[in-house]
Amino acid sequence: MDARVYVLNVLFDDRFGGSSKRVTQVARYLSTHEDVHTLLCLPEGDGNTAEVAREMGVPVTRIGFERIPRPSDVRRVLRWIFRLPGDVRRFLALYRRERSDAVHVNGAFFLPPAIAAKLARVPLVWHLNDTVIPKRVAPFFGTLVRLMADRVLATSEDVARHYGVADSPHDVMPPPVDPRCFEVVWTPRKDGPRRIGLVANWNPLKGVEYFVRAAALVRERLEDIEVVFAGARLGTHAEYAREVDALIDELGLRPAVHEYGFVPSVAPVLAGLDVLVMTSTAEASSMPVLEAMAVGAPSVASDAGGVRELLHADPKNPAGVVVPIRDPEATATAVLDLLGRPEEAARMGRNGRRLAGERFSLEACAGRHLEAYAGAARRRADATR
Repeated sequence: MDARVYVLNVLFDDRFGGSSKRVTQVARYLSTHEDVHTLLCLPEGDGNTAEVAREMGVPVTRIGFERIPRPSDVRRVLRWIFRLPGDVRRFLALYRRERSDAVHVNGAFFLPPAIAAKLARVPLVWHLNDTVIPKRVAPFFGTLVRLMADRVLATSEDVARHYGVADSPHDVMPPPVDPRCFEVVWTPRKDGPRRIGLVANWNPLKGVEYFVRAAALVRERLEDIEVVFAGARLGTHAEYAREVDALIDELGLRPAVHEYGFVPSVAPVLAGLDVLVMTSTAEASSMPVLEAMAVGAPSVASDAGGVRELLHADPKNPAGVVVPIRDPEATATAVLDLLGRPEEAARMGRNGRRLAGERFSLEACAGRHLEAYAGAARRRADATR
């Protein structure tokens, strides 16, 4: 793009996670290298994304809207429908005030900002970045995305298939690797206890209980082992965290546990592991797996979402082991195998670091965003002629 461009990037959750990390990293890169300036739009709330974004030099605005409820909650669904026109009007006013050149909406069910973009005739980039919508209704939302968006992005081909857009025009847009990860190089640990770890917020989709069960099985074979947790305990899933804590105590794993909580930069944590373990039951494209690849650490990951697309991006030179979802036994077996074969673990780590640099760098991801914005603008211009 030859002239300065203003993008309004809209998130439906203000808690810092994979989507907000991608948005803030790409926004900072584009403003520095491409004269593309991003205004991050967040819902009202007490999450930490606004603080992180401002520290990175990304401006933030907030807007109130009704979050889409679970389909089973009929009362809230009706309230959401009733308040939808008002939410659309608020986004429409924001777009007109900011005079954005493009709107980037994250999340298939995030209808108000998308509808407002169409009414304002602003190029719409719609990003399918999760699979939280049940598979039986996901194609309905995918159809809305295809009909309304000027450019459709999907975090992985698995996500595109989930929403039924795999056979229509779309771009696969995996998240970028934090550049700080490339500054750290994983090396096999020769002394001390073996260390396996999970990098994830404590919520049911991350399958923390399956990691706990797998770690307990590993500890039955290797007593001298440390089990690392890096990720926030979410207030919205406090009961789930208590259940996981009870399981840790029930399985006698507590003496081996090291819990770090939220970690701003996970590279040092990953470099200190022998194996990263990812036990999610649903993923779009796992950031911890990508970051482990960049560091050069081997992974054992559940076959959720687009994880296989990452670890087996080069099928002849895999960057880790993919195991069935919700299978602690298979997970533990794969972890023990890598711990017992350090040369193979190191080879997978080298494969991952190469792939991360070639395909998943911040520069590559920012370039794909730039092309998406330009493509959306071209399509919108063609449609209005």
